Amino acid sequence: MPTTRRVELLDLLRGAVILLMALDHTRDFFQPTGTNPENLDTTTLALFATRWVTHLCAPSFVFLAGVGMGLQVTRKGATNSLLRFFATRGLWLMLLECTWVTFSWYFDFHAIHLGVLWGIGGAMLLTAPFCRLSPRWSAAIGAVTLLVLTMIPPVKTGVLGFFLQPGSLMLGTMPVNSVYVIIPWWSVMMIGMAAASWFDSDEKAPLLRKAGMGLLVGFLVLRGFNLGDPSPWAEHPRGFDITALSFLRVSKYPPSLAYLCATLGTSFTLGSLLLWLAAPVRRVVGTFGRVPLFYYLIHLPFLHLLGVLYATGIHGTTKIPGDEPLSLSVIYAAWILASAALYWPCRAYDRAKLHHRKPWMRYL
Repeated sequence: MPTTRRVELLDLLRGAVILLMALDHTRDFFQPTGTNPENLDTTTLALFATRWVTHLCAPSFVFLAGVGMGLQVTRKGATNSLLRFFATRGLWLMLLECTWVTFSWYFDFHAIHLGVLWGIGGAMLLTAPFCRLSPRWSAAIGAVTLLVLTMIPPVKTGVLGFFLQPGSLMLGTMPVNSVYVIIPWWSVMMIGMAAASWFDSDEKAPLLRKAGMGLLVGFLVLRGFNLGDPSPWAEHPRGFDITALSFLRVSKYPPSLAYLCATLGTSFTLGSLLLWLAAPVRRVVGTFGRVPLFYYLIHLPFLHLLGVLYATGIHGTTKIPGDEPLSLSVIYAAWILASAALYWPCRAYDRAKLHHRKPWMRYL
């Protein structure tokens, strides 16, 4: 997208959520083995909050991918070449998940990890044929799919189950672990494509804020009546604060209706305020937001390597032992260090895209 046609709000929101995603991955590599931030019997408010705020990332990425598709269709028309680009980019993201991203998580290939790029790529591949529909039809299809998935019993077996519920299967002798299943995320992308007009100018920030607040009200209603999520909240013996965490602990794998209302509602509400940041901060966050895939692909191996070096230097092993205490200060320090270090290659690639627009750059 030429610089003169970029929408700063969209870049800022992308940048903010990619940085939050890096916080979650930093925690993965710098926490003791076996730590579960959402185990209400052992977690702390700070650890739970560190995990919960990163839940904003995946729904926002998938939704904004749909927004990006919708904006391109609006500006260029739903041509065959554009739809082919969407489909091939979706396949490219799925291939990256099975190769580079899997290696970055494990530093080997003992299993294939089907994470967020698999979900986004698969959803993009399925969304491409619907790009000629009107926004109303796209929104209706996405919303009806979400409601149906909320009301029907979960399908956990067979081919359909593979696209609806997380699980594992064997590809020859290789385990394949599916985390981000495609159909629920496809419905989010369809709604995002229908909402592209919310992001066609920075003046739409108040509309985005109203939509976010509406979703948060919907979450409170759904969760208050224990609807829209397979995990009901309940009073916890550790006290009122842990009971509040039970209320907020909604299901991500696959994303429930309550989860999407809470996360997208928070993302829209807070994201609409990003334009109020000081210009230097907006410039940094916007840089990450203009090259989110590039950042994603380099931050995983970088954080993994930092985690291995830290664990080896402190504990003499490649992972922090499970009986060691959790240090959130170390996690946040590593996150800030990694983000600062990776800003410079992201800035360089952002400038390269601006001055040397090569066809392959559309895929990175």
